[in-house]
Amino acid sequence: MYKLLHIIILITWGLLNTTSVNATSNKKVSDSDLITIGIPVNEEVLNENDPYFVSLKRAYKALNIQVEFIVLPGARSFKMLEKGKISGSYPRYANLATSKNKFIATPNFNIKENIYAFSLKPIDSIDYVTYTLKYNPKKIGTVRGIKIVEAYVGDQKIHLFNHIDHLIGALKSKKLHLVLETEYVMERFSSELPKLYKSPEPVIKGTITQLLHERHQNIADKLQKYFEEIPIQ
Repeated sequence: MYKLLHIIILITWGLLNTTSVNATSNKKVSDSDLITIGIPVNEEVLNENDPYFVSLKRAYKALNIQVEFIVLPGARSFKMLEKGKISGSYPRYANLATSKNKFIATPNFNIKENIYAFSLKPIDSIDYVTYTLKYNPKKIGTVRGIKIVEAYVGDQKIHLFNHIDHLIGALKSKKLHLVLETEYVMERFSSELPKLYKSPEPVIKGTITQLLHERHQNIADKLQKYFEEIPIQ
């Protein structure tokens, strides 16, 4: 009787352990099928204002790639991508895709998007931006984590914000004289800032894309073929 009970216990334990292993194995498969992309604002905002983001979502859907878009501040998104804690980040400047950073710029998904200076008062020339950066940098603001801007300002201590809404709020309250951003981002606030002026020429010229971590080369290859057949407009 004791031996029979012992055998039953061993069989039950084995079945439970097998079920647990299978469940863990299935979870790993599920996790590996899902990629995560960091974005700076809610997905709904990008759906309404960013046609390139919409094109990117359509590509993932057409390729049957499960993707989750996670709202992350720019600096945090960059660090998480460096450490491989997220699969990608959008939008990012393509110049960040280097062997040192271990990033892949999504092939055939490149959008020219320059950085301008914006102000509530007219900006006569780019010299005003240069002068302000040199002598009054705290009156210039941008969103933290835009690496191409950080390289441009160098050691000058401009005002960095974690979220675009905070940046716009500081401009509206006149705590800032200048904001460094792209046209397509600032257009979202045209109703709030009807008298917004742009520098006559770009402060920084660049191209934005989606960056992927190097471990996702297979996804980059699939996206490359997709955008070859269906180019972004």
